[in-house]
Amino acid sequence: MLDIAGLEPGYHFANKLGLRRRHPVLMNASRKRRIERVPIVSRNYIQEGRMITVAAPAGGVNSGDGVVVGALFGVASKTAAAGETVTIATTGVFDLPKLASAVIAAGDPVAWDDTAKQVNAPGAGRYPIGTAIEAAGNGVTTVRVRLDGIATAAA
Repeated sequence: MLDIAGLEPGYHFANKLGLRRRHPVLMNASRKRRIERVPIVSRNYIQEGRMITVAAPAGGVNSGDGVVVGALFGVASKTAAAGETVTIATTGVFDLPKLASAVIAAGDPVAWDDTAKQVNAPGAGRYPIGTAIEAAGNGVTTVRVRLDGIATAAA
């Protein structure tokens, strides 16, 4: 059993399987010996998937816009013309435009209306994207949404 008395947190860059990843380690303060905790990573692992690079859809995108590409929904990290590469965040919490007349409570599931380019309650033709983390009532034009990062399709 590992005795953690006298250990202090530290960090160390590991280069396993050609990946430069930051892994937590424990440093034994009295002996200055590293005890490394490296997560198991398979050889075909690419990335965490929070940020995905895609081609900007027709009409292009502005930084902060919601983007639907196939079954992916994300928020654009930069402005890009149609066909240019853009990185989209598929998880995280974002303030997104909302239909002003929609009433959304904290914890409600929300969907993206790709025609109107705004969040609304789930319904026909809308892409489920996550959960509202703050209430947004009638007249409010933005809503704070936690993106769930799950593949989406229009209802």
